[in-house]
Amino acid sequence: MHLRPEGGTSYNSRNARSVWNVPTDSFDGAHFATMPPELARRCILAGSRRGDVVLDPFAGAGTTALVAVGNGRRAIGCELNPEYARIALDRVAAVDTDAAEPVRVEAPQWGDLFAAVGS
Repeated sequence: MHLRPEGGTSYNSRNARSVWNVPTDSFDGAHFATMPPELARRCILAGSRRGDVVLDPFAGAGTTALVAVGNGRRAIGCELNPEYARIALDRVAAVDTDAAEPVRVEAPQWGDLFAAVGS
């Protein structure tokens, strides 16, 4: 691990190797398969700098956003399940009191989505 000029840490290929031993972490919420925060942390620190935006297109319970915010990044998460989206927002709000309410977008009907492709 080495320090970056802006004060964050990152992993380089020499330190990370090809196999990571990442401990699991318990979660008391309703989501049954949360990602270990350490896995998210390693990826976020390796691929971003403080102030960057981290995108998680399958946010689930918000582990990626939680770790990103906790490490000085901003986060955008997409989650179709409203229950999981609420869990994610609550988790992030616990560490970031400025966390914004989610932008709600109605998902298109699958028929509408694929009808445009076949036209």
